[in-house]
Amino acid sequence: GPNMEKYVNQLKKLRNNDPSLDTLDLNSNIVIEDHHGVEIAEALKDNTYCKKVLMNNIRQKDSSASALAEALKVNNTVEILHLENNEIGAEGAIALADMIKVNTSLIEIALNHQKGPFGNDAERALSQAFEFNQTILKFSLTVKDPGARNYINRGVTRNNELARQKRREDIDTSEIVHG
Repeated sequence: GPNMEKYVNQLKKLRNNDPSLDTLDLNSNIVIEDHHGVEIAEALKDNTYCKKVLMNNIRQKDSSASALAEALKVNNTVEILHLENNEIGAEGAIALADMIKVNTSLIEIALNHQKGPFGNDAERALSQAFEFNQTILKFSLTVKDPGARNYINRGVTRNNELARQKRREDIDTSEIVHG
């Protein structure tokens, strides 16, 4: 049917590093299962054009979250990752935290509304990732642990401040070069 065709078509473009695919949109695609997410992750490793990965509400579990995390350790193109309304648990969240430590292209991650809470260990792992990450400007997740929540919020605030400073510097240098 059309849902599977849409998936196969986008996967093919992703694998072929097709410049026309700048947004992978599988939101609410009724045929997608966890193993499809793993295929997407594999294809993302070498892709240099896809900037947005939208995979909300498609029954993704820890295995696809972990595979996406591995891919995004090496992919430096994806800027937006949406994984809301899935079935990702602590294991997937911890894998994503490890990726957040080293990824330098993501500016927005959305993880709200998984089947159950991630738990303290996963929330702390995510918060500790913000010691290292300086690019994420928007992080959507309801964090139960107050310490972890505070740490994430401070990290996101700092990253936004760094981005503002960099924009100001870019403006200053462009004026110097041209003027």
